[in-house]
Amino acid sequence: PRGAPARPWDLRRFELDALRAAGLQPALVECARCGRPAGEGPARFDPLQGGVLCAGCAFTGSAGARPIDAGVLEALRRLQRGEPVEEGAAEGAQARAILGACIEIHLGKRLQSRRFLDEVGPLLG
Repeated sequence: PRGAPARPWDLRRFELDALRAAGLQPALVECARCGRPAGEGPARFDPLQGGVLCAGCAFTGSAGARPIDAGVLEALRRLQRGEPVEEGAAEGAQARAILGACIEIHLGKRLQSRRFLDEVGPLLG
């Protein structure tokens, strides 16, 4: 029997699990630079530094640092804790871009499978 297709947040959970298994889990609760709590509001995510930056460190981000919405950050934190996340198109797109940047930084290249997922992901909802 055929299972249900993977939903976008299921793919984000898979990406987070793969990063964790490789010892590269992004910091989402504490600042990736100083280790202080990252807070709940809008933040910056820096894949080169390994995760979210607190307000005090946000200005130290690399050129690849990007804003991360509070809702996206909370959804990624929920996924890291193994909790369910409701589907949301805007949040899913930002989470996909952020985790894709993490994976590409560590690999030094873009995976063909990642390109495929980027193409079919929007078709999944």
